[in-house]
Amino acid sequence: MVQANSSFSGSIFVVICLLMLSGCNQKSDLDIADSTKIDVFVTAPPHAWLIKQIGGDKVNVHKLLTPGDDPHTFEATPKQMLQVKKSDVFFTSEMRLEEILIDRFLLNSSNSQENSPKLVPLNPHSEAQNKEHNHTVSHAEAHDCAVNDPHNWLNPDMLYIQASSIASGLSLIIPVDSSYFNKNLHIFLDSLKECKNTLDNLLEPHSDKSFIVFHPSFGHFADAYGLTQIAIEHEGKSPSPRQLKEIIEMARKEKLNTIFIQPQFDQKAASTVSETIDAGLVILDPLRENVLLNLYEIGEKIAASYSD
Repeated sequence: MVQANSSFSGSIFVVICLLMLSGCNQKSDLDIADSTKIDVFVTAPPHAWLIKQIGGDKVNVHKLLTPGDDPHTFEATPKQMLQVKKSDVFFTSEMRLEEILIDRFLLNSSNSQENSPKLVPLNPHSEAQNKEHNHTVSHAEAHDCAVNDPHNWLNPDMLYIQASSIASGLSLIIPVDSSYFNKNLHIFLDSLKECKNTLDNLLEPHSDKSFIVFHPSFGHFADAYGLTQIAIEHEGKSPSPRQLKEIIEMARKEKLNTIFIQPQFDQKAASTVSETIDAGLVILDPLRENVLLNLYEIGEKIAASYSD
């Protein structure tokens, strides 16, 4: 999780100074962007991709995270915070890093109402992105309350809600292009429906099975398909020797021979488990930009792990 600290406060001071000097000759990326388009900010690469599918050539899309960033520890740079401030709309998914950015910078800065972007929630009237997954096992112990999982785009049902929110939000900003956004929305939803049907057929035979991950990034995906993720790492902490032993025993009991790792995290603990139970390491990236292709890949790799 991102912690509020002195370095962040220092970043805020720098941003305020930058705002005061905004009339100077130096231009940001938003200054040189196509002025006929609206500037849209979002946190995660998959949501940036989704906005591009619906906004098309009417939007310039900017994102805070890159595929290699850890959403739990990320801190926006002064340049990024200034760009968010100057954008037209900021689609939010209630990640902790967004709460800090909005509360400490957008809402509390001078002239915030006049100069801040319109904030549009991707998950209106829903707490699903903050829910605690019943389909997560951490350190080999079943919990009714697991870690906060910000990767809500990995559930097709959530993705449906988010795509609809994007179309509605963009239509509020540019009402004249509402039909354009809705047309793109329906095209995307058709593709999403096809993806969902494929994954339903692929994973239904494996309902109630488990899969091992290093970091619990796939709780929303697990919830969607009745699976349970066994997480090696929990809340940023590597497992203790006792916890590692429990994970190994569970993997052997359930005959799991694949450990799914994410490129954002150190893999030493995963390698230890892999060597002990003779399991393969397979990469899954929850931040991959093309979320539809990623859903297919995640489903195919998890299903394949049960047939090895």
